[in-house]
Amino acid sequence: MGVAEGGNPFTALLDLLRGQDRLLLLDNAEHLLDAWPEVATLAAACPGLRILVTSRIPLRVRGEVLFPLTPLDLPAAAELFVTRAAAAGAARLLSAEDAVVGQLCHRLAGIPLAIELAAARVRLLSPAEILARLDEVMAAEGARDLPPRQRTMRSAIDWSFELLSPLEQAAFPRLAVFSGGFGIDAATAVLADVVGPGDVLGLLESLVDQSLVVVAPGPRFRLLEPVAQYAATRLPRPAERAARDAHLRFFGALAARHEPSLRGEGTVETLAEIEREHANLVAAVEWSLASGQADLGGWLGWHLWLFWWIRGALREGRRLMQAVLTHDVPDPVRVRAGSVVGALAFAQGDDAEAEAAWTTSADLARRTGDLEGLPYAYGGIGLVALARDDADLAARVFEETIVLCDEAGLHGEWLWTLSHVWLGTVELLRGNPAGAGRLVEEALAAARRRNDPLAVYIGLFTAIQVSMAVGEPDRARRQIAEGVLLSRDTGDHANLAYLLDALAVVESLSPGPGSGGLARVGLLRGAAAQLRAGTGGNVYGYYRPDEALIAQAGEVARAARGAAYDDDVAAGWALDVDAMVALATDPTA
Repeated sequence: MGVAEGGNPFTALLDLLRGQDRLLLLDNAEHLLDAWPEVATLAAACPGLRILVTSRIPLRVRGEVLFPLTPLDLPAAAELFVTRAAAAGAARLLSAEDAVVGQLCHRLAGIPLAIELAAARVRLLSPAEILARLDEVMAAEGARDLPPRQRTMRSAIDWSFELLSPLEQAAFPRLAVFSGGFGIDAATAVLADVVGPGDVLGLLESLVDQSLVVVAPGPRFRLLEPVAQYAATRLPRPAERAARDAHLRFFGALAARHEPSLRGEGTVETLAEIEREHANLVAAVEWSLASGQADLGGWLGWHLWLFWWIRGALREGRRLMQAVLTHDVPDPVRVRAGSVVGALAFAQGDDAEAEAAWTTSADLARRTGDLEGLPYAYGGIGLVALARDDADLAARVFEETIVLCDEAGLHGEWLWTLSHVWLGTVELLRGNPAGAGRLVEEALAAARRRNDPLAVYIGLFTAIQVSMAVGEPDRARRQIAEGVLLSRDTGDHANLAYLLDALAVVESLSPGPGSGGLARVGLLRGAAAQLRAGTGGNVYGYYRPDEALIAQAGEVARAARGAAYDDDVAAGWALDVDAMVALATDPTA
């Protein structure tokens, strides 16, 4: 195309393309910001012209249709890694099904360039060694025929970083303090020293446009792992301290705000919210320990421990609160962190550690006049006694705990409710189902008033034992069905396992209509065993089901079903949770 001297190249291009059917390809348009209005003019003036633009940033002009290139999903990422590894001369044929290859692609967040760079190293390192040395691998140069900005992951992200405005360059690295994603409110808190509240959404939108931040419904945002690692290297030490402190304060406040609903109205929604933010909450506790603010981490753990208990995150929660106790923290924090250690140790079946932690916390609470902390610590001593079959000590401790709850203004609240359930369990062991029933009904009434599903299904388990003891299997079935649905809603698989075993006993003693003989017993036992294998501990160590009756249920079903009983158990083991719930709540399932 010729342009006369002094002529306008753009006008000449318009004259050439007007009325023609052509495809115009513009690559890497993100560094030609000033030319974007002219691209829109071309598109409008030339109806037959199709313009394909590659850019890290949307043009934001009329007529633009976006086709975002997202990271590869795991199967496609693994296939790309294996293919590129073979092309790079891998010493052995790799499989996309290999677990280490999958872990590597997950760490690389499915980013094709990152996978290409990592796969190029298989001549020297195995996938496991690449995974262990991922930071070094991502810093090493790739193929020489790649553009300089694509020879390492750092240079690739550098290219995007340099396109940011000064404000974006100051804000983006602070997002590296998040783990597992973040919402707008959390970003507002962490970015408060550089971005005003009204500007955070626009900032995030810009970072999403430039592929440095990924957005999901919610809205929720996250940095892909290679990007997060890069962002952390761009965060100066003072800015990192400020960002992590803000992160700790935000998530500490979030845990405190949500804690009451773990014991009342909104439990299911709160569990889902904590699940979503759990990685951030753990990171906040870790930072509190590293930065000399262990008291804040202790309070956060106190507000979070019931989630750890329900979800079976026992080892992690116990580790964090034991770490808090190694710091010089105020007495109220020490009482509560010790109580959490006791609760999680008890859930793991470590009665000795649980007793020591609870006793130490109870003694400290008494010395310091901590009325609210005392019953939580002291009541645990009764649970250890119950687990050791010391009914007299357990009864005395639970009775005193109820009084302590009243003195602390906790009448009718969570611990008061559970203490009645535990005392009812003691009465059952003493052969007094009528007395146990009265205590449990009082507890259930309080739990229902608070709309507390957790306390309800804990109470229901003991109520089921009462119903079975007094020969009311139909009532037991109704109680089990209610408890199963609540356990499903809260995701409490440990409790669900106990309820399935209880139903197996009921079915063995009084098979329900449409039960297919005793086939349901094996299904229920297999399902319970599968759940129990994944809970990570004996969370409900204070439950006292009749183990002889459970064993007898299996024997009765085996006698009736013969060799098919083992098939029943295997089929139960293979069920998913929804199928288990259907089995337990529908007698014809």
